[in-house]
Amino acid sequence: MIKSIRMLSLVFSILIIATQTFANSTIISAADFNHIKKLILQSKHPHHLLLALDDDDTLTMMPCPAPTHCQYLGGPSWYKWQSHLPATSKQRIWKTYPQLLDIANLLYTMTAMTIDDPAIPSTLKTADKLGVSTMVVTDRGYRMVHATENQFKKDNIFHLIEKNTIETPTDHTSFPGFYFPKKWDKKSVRRVTYEHGTLYVAGQNKGEIIKQFLQKTNQSHRIHEIIFVDDTMKNVEDVANAYKNDPSVHVISIHFTRMATIKAAFFKGKYAKYYQAMANKQWYAIHDALKKNLLGFLL
Repeated sequence: MIKSIRMLSLVFSILIIATQTFANSTIISAADFNHIKKLILQSKHPHHLLLALDDDDTLTMMPCPAPTHCQYLGGPSWYKWQSHLPATSKQRIWKTYPQLLDIANLLYTMTAMTIDDPAIPSTLKTADKLGVSTMVVTDRGYRMVHATENQFKKDNIFHLIEKNTIETPTDHTSFPGFYFPKKWDKKSVRRVTYEHGTLYVAGQNKGEIIKQFLQKTNQSHRIHEIIFVDDTMKNVEDVANAYKNDPSVHVISIHFTRMATIKAAFFKGKYAKYYQAMANKQWYAIHDALKKNLLGFLL
């Protein structure tokens, strides 16, 4: 009887520990940055808090003055659509994956992306005032550093990102060149770049990359809270899962839904085919004009 009671007590204790440990990662949704600002203000130890933000459709977006008048061309929805088209599709504008990356980089460079939410600057200023560490964690790759930084500068948020970002062991806000993360599964890893407070993860698992980055910068001991914001649910889940068994770090992983309706319209709305055709029409207009006027144009 006593053994049975002890066994039940042990099982119950294990269940409590497992529940508490899993509770260190929480997934919520938010449609505006005012909600995120409130979470920052609620932090009891802001100097131990990391605010990690996605870029495309979270911080910045392609121009969209009206829901029916958005530039999908070059945005993440367009990129996802193009990258999943089979080679036999007449809608596919690329032949090799590096070519698609070059097209995306060209479009990022040519487009003045806008702030996704008017509350973003004040949220970043609040984080700065409280001493919160802030960084951007983008799915973009190393070749898009220049275009990304130009967009942040035009939107007047570059200095707010870099000012209180995570520094390298040599007290810089960048690593020279790029580095390869350690493998966390059987898939091969791709190069990662850290430039002026932005971590370019090249479409890899953001949870694993953030965790390794904090170890690489000797910040794992200091960061005990993470607020992560991303418009892609897979990234939100990856960050939550990376820390769900780590009792030393409390993670609030936020699915940012402000652009959800507009993104869905490109894939499955009643005007989806029209938006997709329009994006291709716009690209071929740019392509043909460049090819006609630039003798060395390659794309």
